Amino acid sequence: MPTQVRLVSPTAQQTYSLSGGTGYHSSGISPTSATTSGLNGFAPSGPWYLERQSMSVTYWRVPIEVARQATTSQDWALSGGSPNSIVSGNINMTALAYRVDAHVSVVKSYDNFGTSSYIQPQRMELQPISTDMNGDEYNSIPVGRLGPRGTIITSEDFVNRRPWVEGTDSTYSKTITGYNWSITDTCYVSSNEVGNADGVKAYIASVGAQSEFIGDYTPFFFGEYNFYELLGNTMWQPKPTPGASARNFVVNKPTAWSSHSMFGGYNSANEPSGIARWFVDEVAYYINTGTLFNDDYATRTFDPNTRDDYATINNKLQGQLKATGNDLPRYDVNRHSYE
Repeated sequence: MPTQVRLVSPTAQQTYSLSGGTGYHSSGISPTSATTSGLNGFAPSGPWYLERQSMSVTYWRVPIEVARQATTSQDWALSGGSPNSIVSGNINMTALAYRVDAHVSVVKSYDNFGTSSYIQPQRMELQPISTDMNGDEYNSIPVGRLGPRGTIITSEDFVNRRPWVEGTDSTYSKTITGYNWSITDTCYVSSNEVGNADGVKAYIASVGAQSEFIGDYTPFFFGEYNFYELLGNTMWQPKPTPGASARNFVVNKPTAWSSHSMFGGYNSANEPSGIARWFVDEVAYYINTGTLFNDDYATRTFDPNTRDDYATINNKLQGQLKATGNDLPRYDVNRHSYE
């Protein structure tokens, strides 16, 4: 199988706002506003409660169902095989893998303002790329669709400013990074390592950093589908864990029901017209619930006195945001605006 060739610093072929157009509506925040009566008796310097929210997403479409028997020595493409000679049936289904960086902060501000309150909804901008990691072209991306890969950035932060309430308000700042997929292997934990383990039990542990495969669909082929020849084309190797083998691991792929799966070879024209806005709000849900993963957060050792249940231990080993205390429940999808 030919070596995968990664594009260097790809640029978006087009950029468009996720705001504007028929059917685009705010999720609950009014357009940029301020009180019309000025300060209403408040001092210009506050103190003010000033809250901000933002996020960015890097996404790429990956195979989640592959027909091994239909493969050839051709290079891979999301459409089924090499663009010069499509091999029907190689890829049965694709889905979106992504990395998201999200931030929420609250500061106590003494800056001077001319109104007693201000609120601004969060707006996003989409930068789709019409080629995959090998440079294979999938034609222009219709407005409202995502294409084979791209980025979504916050073009305008959500902002909420109001008078500070002493004794109730507090400062806050948190940034998280999460992925909707992980690279795992079986590890073994004895009873003296985890208090609730009876003897030796098998658990699922993260063994690879997702950050090394951003934009790449190679890891979604090897492991589960035994395309080990691809391992020779990358510098990456799984991190050693108890009971782990360098070639006995699997990519926990994005699930079909939660990552905008599409049957057959990928074609951007087959994407739903509203997929971009739907996708952004879905990502916000997983930020809020902490059900994303990051190898950097994975628990490698446990307190022998822990009494976590099996599911919680598994989630900690995989670096789930919520289980490891790296979730961001203050991120609110209702602040997104599409007006």
